[in-house]
Amino acid sequence: MVGGRRRWLVLALAAAAAVALFIMRPGRDPGEGAIAITWQAASTLEYTDGSRSLLAEHAEIQVVDDHLEHVEVEQRAGLVRYEIAKRPERRFVVEARDVTVTVLGTVFEVDVDGDEVTVSVQRGRVRVEHGATEVELTRGQRIALMAPRSATHQAQPEAPVVEAPEETAEVAQVTPAEDEHGAGGGQAKPSAAELLRAADRARGAGRLDEAARRLRQLIASHPRDPRVTLAMFTLGRVERARGQHEAAARAFESCGDALRGDAIAEAATSWLAAGRSDRASAAAQRYLASHPAGVHAEQMKKLAPER
Repeated sequence: MVGGRRRWLVLALAAAAAVALFIMRPGRDPGEGAIAITWQAASTLEYTDGSRSLLAEHAEIQVVDDHLEHVEVEQRAGLVRYEIAKRPERRFVVEARDVTVTVLGTVFEVDVDGDEVTVSVQRGRVRVEHGATEVELTRGQRIALMAPRSATHQAQPEAPVVEAPEETAEVAQVTPAEDEHGAGGGQAKPSAAELLRAADRARGAGRLDEAARRLRQLIASHPRDPRVTLAMFTLGRVERARGQHEAAARAFESCGDALRGDAIAEAATSWLAAGRSDRASAAAQRYLASHPAGVHAEQMKKLAPER
């Protein structure tokens, strides 16, 4: 029995189905003090310290501990983007099978896909531990590790490959499926996971045109993949960074209900930057109608017309 006020929370996100989420304390009856929340196929989870996780469809995490000074998450499946609040005194840890990711102040993603766990960093630094391997990743770097579900302590992990940002690209290795022409000279279509990783690597290295191209390729070639929602949201941010504000707004609005709150707020901001104050006001009103006390409410009130 684990002591203290340790909370756990499980998110299981399935296609076209809402899943109940419960926050409970050990030793208490499941019906006592439980908080039930209905989640869509993909969603955003906010932590006590102000950090948040953006979960793609089919992602599954368990929050083992959630306090201002310590957050611990177990990621069991799927793709999750972590945006970590700057709190030097706080320890934020993500466990994905036998891979441990310790946050050093960052935005990063963890993808548990089959027997592979991939960690990629968009901003800041993380420490990744796997068996005897320990490495720090910085902006634009990514590491892929084999971590089978049935892994034992006797099994020796494969040597990882750390992919570097553009300025140190001579030490990076690109997998054949992520090459511009695909494996075998175009014979194999890159998977959604490969395209998303390629986009993240390009974005981290500042190659925004390539990142946008990879994301659009993912959306067009894998329209039913659970990563499409996150890819569309990321595309919005890439287009905004490229100065293509109208394209960014349309990408955010295409996220639909999965990331409804954040996506609508991002769309409103992008419409304003595109010089479309009418569209910005409409988006801000939609946000306030569904999230009157949301994290973006004050900003949206400035865009919505006074009543």
